[in-house]
Amino acid sequence: MHGTLDFTLTAFVHRAPHIAPTRNQSSLWAAIPICLRLPDVIEDGTIHPGKLHYAQVKAFGLLATRIQDASLNIGDWITVAVRDVQTRVYLNAQKQPRASVEYIAESIIIRPDLERPSNPAPSQAAHTA
Repeated sequence: MHGTLDFTLTAFVHRAPHIAPTRNQSSLWAAIPICLRLPDVIEDGTIHPGKLHYAQVKAFGLLATRIQDASLNIGDWITVAVRDVQTRVYLNAQKQPRASVEYIAESIIIRPDLERPSNPAPSQAAHTA
C-alpha cells in the first residue's frame, strides 16, 4: 500500500524569498520563509493563542520563476498545495540542536495582503502552477 501526501497551507511571507539558479544552472529554485499561526488551544476554559509555526516553502523550475516575477513582499499571503515535506536537523553556531521544516510546493496561489496601507488597490489573486 502506498500513502499519499495531499494538503494545502496558507501562511504569510516572513522574510524576503531567496531565488537562485539550480546547481546545473538549468532553472531556478526559490525558498520562501513563511509563518503561520496554529489554532488556539482551550485548556481548563482558558483560550491560549495558537503558536507561530515558521518554515520554508521551496519551489523549483517554472514555479520558482513565477515566484520571482510576483515580487513577493514580507507580509504577503500565499496558499501552497504541498507535494512533499522535508525536515532537517542541524547544530547552530552555538552548537545547539535545531530542526527545520520545508514544504515542497506543487502550486502556489499568491494573494497580496489587502489590509496593508502600502497597497492602494487590491489586485486579483495570481495562480502559479
